[in-house]
Amino acid sequence: MAKEVALSLLKILEEHTDRTHMLSKKELLDILLSDYGIDIEEKSFYRKIKEIEDAGYHVRHTKGARTKYCLDEARLSEDELCYLLAMIGGSGSLSEREAADLSEKLLSMRVHKRAAEKLNGIVTVRCGNHRLRQIQKFGVLSRAIRGGGRVECKFLSDDGTLSPRKIIRPRELSYEQSGFMLLYGEEDGSGGRVPITALIDVMPVEKNRKK
Repeated sequence: MAKEVALSLLKILEEHTDRTHMLSKKELLDILLSDYGIDIEEKSFYRKIKEIEDAGYHVRHTKGARTKYCLDEARLSEDELCYLLAMIGGSGSLSEREAADLSEKLLSMRVHKRAAEKLNGIVTVRCGNHRLRQIQKFGVLSRAIRGGGRVECKFLSDDGTLSPRKIIRPRELSYEQSGFMLLYGEEDGSGGRVPITALIDVMPVEKNRKK
């Protein structure tokens, strides 16, 4: 039981805190009780924090009347996690399956849980009966950008309708607060900028295929 308390408290610190999101002793104890059904006294709380620190973890805490705590470990921000996912998806040395597996591992790390939850709409999207991996799009789009290639896809409009398939030339991927955006050109010289979640069934176009 004693080890279980320390492990549960460590998990709470991993999943709910960082340097910009610190919790008080009361908040930590409330989560420990509500999520794990463990009720401990204040003296036991300090002992468990020390056990966590003795195990090699750095627990940061503020000073003053209302002390707050966080697990002071290196972790990625939402933006940094997005950039890494884009790099993994766009790697020419990884297959789509390898890129997807590596991305899933990155998102499943507990220290990235808060950022991963915010990215849920970027990682997957629903369109009718289709469930498409946005991570796989990174690979197709990034390789097309690097190689000056083209892709074929459909566009999902705001009202949920799909356009006919069209061929576009990806120019640039950028990340904003709303998610990843693609700058693209069309064969007639026009183009635009769309969120990648609006691109459906993205496939590379063979270089020897006629325009």
